[in-house]
Amino acid sequence: MSGFELLKRIVGAASNTRVIMITGHGDIPTAVSAMKAGAFNFVEKPFDAEALLITIEEAFSCVDKDRYANNERRNTGAVRAPDKSRARCVRTASGGASHQGH
Repeated sequence: MSGFELLKRIVGAASNTRVIMITGHGDIPTAVSAMKAGAFNFVEKPFDAEALLITIEEAFSCVDKDRYANNERRNTGAVRAPDKSRARCVRTASGGASHQGH
């Protein structure tokens, strides 16, 4: 099974999971494809350990924000929007994470 096949299975089974792809054979088109397929970030080897830890912390932060938003919807009785229109925490061009709509 390839990394992309695994990514698609993980995202399909648990859309709220953040996947950080790590590869030794990355290029820009591959990174773009991974992000479009649902990867939270795409990291090339060799990587800076501190930068990877920051990326992992950002991914956990996004999961926490999504859980909080889901709890708020449940507590207020708001109707949950379909997954494709829900806000999703994504990486920004500056390297940080933010909540954005699709």
